[in-house]
Amino acid sequence: LRDRVNVARRPRSVGMEKTMHRVAEKLRGGGLDRLVWLVRRSGLPDFLRRFNTRGASGNENDEDRDREVLRSCFVEDAEKLGEMLGRDMIKEWNLR
Repeated sequence: LRDRVNVARRPRSVGMEKTMHRVAEKLRGGGLDRLVWLVRRSGLPDFLRRFNTRGASGNENDEDRDREVLRSCFVEDAEKLGEMLGRDMIKEWNLR
């Protein structure tokens, strides 16, 4: 449950990302699917993507700021839902 899957990422160079995609599409369009498969299997595209990744948000401060913004957006809704259910949804959802 704690494994991160499909983690968002942001490329350092969008041009490099697009070029990799275009080359693969051109090769596939030319009937070279097997070559694309062999290159993928070699791990080269994964290596290049790891090299070209800076992370989803840049740093932890951005993530903390985003969490606080989202919390502030949901506090009012949690209060209203809590009144309807007769429960403290703010506490249950850890919004404060």
